[in-house]
Amino acid sequence: MAGARKRLLDDSTGAGLAVIVGLVLAIQGFGSAIAVAIWESDWGLLAVAREHWRLPGWAAYALGGTGLLVAGGGWVWRKVVE
Repeated sequence: MAGARKRLLDDSTGAGLAVIVGLVLAIQGFGSAIAVAIWESDWGLLAVAREHWRLPGWAAYALGGTGLLVAGGGWVWRKVVE
């Protein structure tokens, strides 16, 4: 496991970091949207942001989608550069 993690982050382009950041954003966004839909309760960093800045309900889906785009872009970039 440690070898795979080292390989993911061991590049000069930052693509591995983009994959990790994208996955975190996707989990935060879609996880928050699922929590609101099922339990009517918010969680994570998006919950704090909603409390302070009154974000609309679709912000969770936007954050999750952005996370998928960032992770996918990082993954594709790694494949193109290698």
